[in-house]
Amino acid sequence: MDAYVIIGERESGKSSVARSLTGSGWSSAERKQARLIATITVNIKVFVYPTSLQEKKIQPEEFFDLVEEQKDCEAAVFSLRPRRGNGCDDADTYLRYFIGQGWNIIRVACLGTPVSQIATDLPTDAIRAFPRITDATPVNEVAAQVRSYFDWV
Repeated sequence: MDAYVIIGERESGKSSVARSLTGSGWSSAERKQARLIATITVNIKVFVYPTSLQEKKIQPEEFFDLVEEQKDCEAAVFSLRPRRGNGCDDADTYLRYFIGQGWNIIRVACLGTPVSQIATDLPTDAIRAFPRITDATPVNEVAAQVRSYFDWV
């Protein structure tokens, strides 16, 4: 399973960017199906969960099972918070769990979070910082930057 991850603190625009990237007005978990996304080379079926897993109190094992249940799903897009909270672990714990389960972390977009805050061993080009969404930083502008970084059309 390939994973595209958006990391940021509360109110950083994670869900808004995920929805803008995928055209999803809600999570795939509610719809129980993947969305077709065009990359620069192929189309892929992506399971979308825009709200941070920690916000919804979803443990890594639960999310792994949820994604694995999807039919013909090739990738997952989901959001994480960098720090522990809400009874859940930090982003690194989730990333390490998914890597341990054989997932490929393709890209990590950190919204308003320094890349140095993420300690998981990832290739240098697999993680990049982007501005958080603010009144002066429109969501579609940041989403366009993340879309380009993810190599999506």
